[in-house]
Amino acid sequence: MSRPIYGAADVGGETAPIVLGGESLPGTQSPYGLTLTQDRWNTSAELEVSLLQDTKPETGSRITCSVTGERIFTGTISSAESRSGWYHVIAHDPIYELKRTTLTQSFQQATLVDIAARALEEAGVDDVSISLPVERTSVEFTGTRCDRVLEKVATWGGGVWYVAADGTVHVTTTIAEMSTAHDESAVVDAAPGDRSMPYQSVRVTGASPASQKGADAMCLISSESLVATAGDGTPRFDYHDDGIRTQAMAENAAQSILEELKRQRATGSITLPGRASIRPFDTLSVPDAIDTQTYLVSGITHRLTSQDGFRTTVTCGGVLAEGSS
Repeated sequence: MSRPIYGAADVGGETAPIVLGGESLPGTQSPYGLTLTQDRWNTSAELEVSLLQDTKPETGSRITCSVTGERIFTGTISSAESRSGWYHVIAHDPIYELKRTTLTQSFQQATLVDIAARALEEAGVDDVSISLPVERTSVEFTGTRCDRVLEKVATWGGGVWYVAADGTVHVTTTIAEMSTAHDESAVVDAAPGDRSMPYQSVRVTGASPASQKGADAMCLISSESLVATAGDGTPRFDYHDDGIRTQAMAENAAQSILEELKRQRATGSITLPGRASIRPFDTLSVPDAIDTQTYLVSGITHRLTSQDGFRTTVTCGGVLAEGSS
């Protein structure tokens, strides 16, 4: 007999249990439990959950959700519908607002940290952690989505950005510190795979002297645009961005793009008994009889249902290590 699965959400200080299955009145929908989807792309994580509580959750309220005692999500309620004795709630993480908010501003010799902080402030995101190189650039954004501003800044700094389970938005180069290795012995279903990288090398070009002004241009010795490369071979991915104003930024961007291409090597998915602790950017390995490789976790889907209990499906990202066959 399987052990019970416990799940709950906190909405405005009120804890509500997650409803699973059960009898429904004629003409009404049955509660289904919980589904959480999240990936490492700039896609908002979405929580869909059935909650048992006395008052209707308010749209815009903060919600945290835990399964088996571990938090898996923090975000804001987008909608709440009353059903037969329970509430159907949909919530999103801060990326939802970053994608809905645009930034129009000109920056002169601003640090990458300042630009990232401004985009987050514009979207009303308060819980942030930014750790980027001390590089400066002059750049103008006109009606640019705030998530795209973060994507640019992270690339210029050679880092990534993501949302943690506590709702904090991180823009950082310390990727290894946020990654946890999971060596799983129990697997429900597995269909991982490996594919060739779409590009073998990257060439990044930044601003040319003609596009820079004042001190920026005076510091340049060459009349050529800033250029940096990473990787070796063809096909080559070419990337141009006038916001790149220093050689260090160009080199950071080239390496960042190459690492991203490596993270896209794998394909397929692995379904496990529920693992609340697994997050995008973690690593996953399974018994050698199933697969000998270690994969980057590109995305996760947590499901909690009365039929299957708690299950986690991992979308495989890059192949990080290969074992002996």
